[in-house]
Parts: sequence; structure tokens; C-alpha cells
Amino acid sequence: FAFVFKGLRKTWLLQRIKKQYKGHVVILHLSKLTKQIAIMLAKAGYKVIAIEPHADNHFIEAVEKAGVIVLLGEHGIDSHILADARLQVAATCIIAHDNDEVNMALASQVAQFKKAHVSNADSLLKILVHVQGADNVDLLKDFFDVQQEGNVYDIETFNIHQMGAAK
Repeated sequence: FAFVFKGLRKTWLLQRIKKQYKGHVVILHLSKLTKQIAIMLAKAGYKVIAIEPHADNHFIEAVEKAGVIVLLGEHGIDSHILADARLQVAATCIIAHDNDEVNMALASQVAQFKKAHVSNADSLLKILVHVQGADNVDLLKDFFDVQQEGNVYDIETFNIHQMGAAK
């Protein structure tokens, strides 16, 4: 019974996303940081979808209670789950894994997905990437400056620890 319910719930969520979600926020990986971001955005009235590859992540329940849709990437974060989250019509994608290399790889994957699924009606995708190492900020920006073709996405880096220290 649980298996059938799980399948029906996923089908219902995907239909809801398809009909109601455009200009929304997609968050990749749920961590302490992204949980807080997702809850704040949902409480402020934004439509938020979180993609989490681990079904046992203990932040899932908290964000779902706040109204965030969580999609489980059983096969990791791939083009199918990005399409399910309607990343091609999202306004913003937030990437804040604990590992800079994972964040950079995900940012590249998101940018490639957006380029492959762009149409004339699509707007610019803002990609926000949490980067802890200062060297990685320059590396990421240089890589995306070379890769950028047209106005498909805009990438920005942030470091929550530096932002907190600056206050």
C-alpha cells in the first residue's frame, strides 16, 4: 500500500508543479543552510521546490511543513529530476552543498540543462552558488564567463559565513 501511495503522491506533485510552477525557486540538496532558506522563502510567499537525493535526509519534513515541495532524486540530481522540478522555467536555483566541488559541478549541470532547454519565452535563470573557498569563487566565475552563450543564466556566488561576519 505504501508503494502505491508513494507513486500516486509523486504523480500528483508532478502535475501540480506542471500546472502551477513558473518563476519559482529550485534548491539543490537540503542542508541546515538550505533548509532555513527554503522555509524563509516559502513563508514569504515564494513557490519553492527542493531536490534532495537522500530520502532519509532529516530536513525534508521541516521544509515540507513550510509548504516546500521536495522531489527525491533517487538517481542523484540528473536532467530528469531537473525537468520534474521545471528548472527550465524557474527564476532562481540555489546550490549550497557543504562541498565547493559538488556545488561547482551542480552549477555546471544546471547551466547546461538551462542552455539545452531554453526557448524564446524563457527568462534568465539566476543561479546562486554557495562557495566557501575564495579561490573557488574566481575559478567558478572564470569557468562560467567562458561557458556563457547568450542570456540564458546569470551566476552569482555567495558565502553565508562572510555575509554573517559583515553584519
